[in-house]
Amino acid sequence: MARAKKKTLTPLKVGDEEVDAASIRTFCRRHGLSVASYYNLRVNGLAPREAIVGGRRLITKEAAAEWRKAREAVGAPVAEQHEQHGGAAA
Repeated sequence: MARAKKKTLTPLKVGDEEVDAASIRTFCRRHGLSVASYYNLRVNGLAPREAIVGGRRLITKEAAAEWRKAREAVGAPVAEQHEQHGGAAA
């Protein structure tokens, strides 16, 4: 007599857009940063705010958005300066 197949559960797959907080590694992957670069930013006070949950450091969607906005603000004068000198904006 043949054995019945064991039913296995597949892991729940959640898209990145549905996750409200991400690990540092996931944040880095989403933003094209190496983990080492992230820690360099953190040492210099330029990393996003972190939430500590159950001993894990997570970065919320809101903190990531604020961080991107702050980084864009720092980059804006460079783009404006480039345009003033006859260069095309990226």
